[in-house]
Amino acid sequence: MRQKLPDFPWDALAPYGAIAKAHPQGAIDLSVGTPVDPTPEFIQQAFQKASNSPGYPVTMGTPELREAITAWAKKYLGATGEFGVLPLIGSKEFVAWLPTFIEAQSVLYPDVAYPTYLVGSLLAQAKATPVSLDATSWPQADMAWVNSPSNPTGRVHTESELKAAIEWSRKNKSVVVSDECYLEFGDTVTPTSILNYTGGDNSNILSVLSLSKRSSMAGYRAAFIVGDPALIARILEVRKHAGMMVPLPVQHAMIAALSDEKHVTEQRA
Repeated sequence: MRQKLPDFPWDALAPYGAIAKAHPQGAIDLSVGTPVDPTPEFIQQAFQKASNSPGYPVTMGTPELREAITAWAKKYLGATGEFGVLPLIGSKEFVAWLPTFIEAQSVLYPDVAYPTYLVGSLLAQAKATPVSLDATSWPQADMAWVNSPSNPTGRVHTESELKAAIEWSRKNKSVVVSDECYLEFGDTVTPTSILNYTGGDNSNILSVLSLSKRSSMAGYRAAFIVGDPALIARILEVRKHAGMMVPLPVQHAMIAALSDEKHVTEQRA
């Protein structure tokens, strides 16, 4: 039987939100990090131009989208060597289902973390263990999550911390997944992808990226993974059977978003 899931975090916060909103001077809701700026016009136009899409999209993404992700990963993640790419229906569904996709029996996740890492472990009926950022002290497990910059703390992993996570992966032959959805939003420190430190050997390493914040596309559900091509091929097979396909208009919007950095710079400012 599946392990009991915790209360949905924002449902649990709702009573406190109601109290705050009753304050005569109002309240500022910081509980959900959702974009409020408009989606850039050129991204909206790319979506609209592809709106006549009567056929099913392919799970692996169009060749044009895969090429756009690959070029972006080389330029902005420092990805080298052989690596695969795969579009996602937002990053949250991937975080929630990855342990199930790869049949993980044990999962490590940051001790202060986005709640879906734990939820994904529970859905997979895996043993979930919270750990510190220091991978040299991690126990053996089938997979581990890294999150830099961290949600919710904003902390950016150092080069030595990311390299230690890679070393843990290689020593244990285990999967390390770096959630880099806020990669372009460092504060005083410029975040770096874990793929920048693999030396071109991306075995058992994945990076997860999202367009929700960088491009104000949370409503589009647009994200992707980059990394170990063999691991991505395994994940793709499951996703094909499950019908986990990014709608074609969204794929066109993703291509547009990845082709421009000016709007990201403006958003960051």
